[in-house]
Amino acid sequence: MALGPTTARALVGWQAADRWYRPAMAACTVVIATMGLTLLTVMVQGRMGGAIGRDLWHYLDGARRWLETGSPYLPAELAGSFQYGSHTFLHPPSTLLLFAPFLVLPAVLWWATPIAVVAWSLRSWRPAPWTWPLLAAPLLYVPFLVAVIVGNTDLWVAAGVAAGLRFGWPALVLVKPSLAPFLLVGTWHRSWWLGLVVVLLAAIPFGSLWFDWLAVVDHSPGDWTYSLHTVPWLAILLVAWWSGRSARSVQGQVPAPRH
Repeated sequence: MALGPTTARALVGWQAADRWYRPAMAACTVVIATMGLTLLTVMVQGRMGGAIGRDLWHYLDGARRWLETGSPYLPAELAGSFQYGSHTFLHPPSTLLLFAPFLVLPAVLWWATPIAVVAWSLRSWRPAPWTWPLLAAPLLYVPFLVAVIVGNTDLWVAAGVAAGLRFGWPALVLVKPSLAPFLLVGTWHRSWWLGLVVVLLAAIPFGSLWFDWLAVVDHSPGDWTYSLHTVPWLAILLVAWWSGRSARSVQGQVPAPRH
């Protein structure tokens, strides 16, 4: 539907205001990011200093146990109720395909890869300037900073959501099923359904480990709210993607200036 003359003129006026609007949003983003990185530094230099990579080492321990024994899950946790311990492995067996390569890959890639995927996706979306401060806001959100420090799979879930929006394939939310609704990102692309077939085929070789995983999840003390703290920054990615699509749609309807 074409825009009316009044709406079109308003949009042209908005573009003129872009001279101060974009710099203002950029300045807010820089301030928020600076505050967030300062907070991150304080946390690393303080009590969280000894926790760097803690979750990554935990995932690698599970992958190593799988290669040595055939299962990443502990017998005691398969047998009945338990409390989380340093060797607890709660992820689905298919996530071992993600974890195992990092037994030999440089650990820095565990952080660098998802960050690069999100950054590249954001660049391709070209989100509206008003979302820039929102994108920096997670740096002020302590659960996000903790996830970054310990190397939690939340980073890969965010990368999966970004890639799902960019390419239309099943998001890496599968590494954390408690965030399953975000798996639907990209379902409007045929590639999503093709990707889902690949994911299902990759799950088949793990056979009975899926029953072990269900048993461990059932015996664990967690519930469906286990990963709710991750939702805010995943939602921000969705907002940024939507704003980029909306901006491109509106720009296509703004009349060119007359000379």
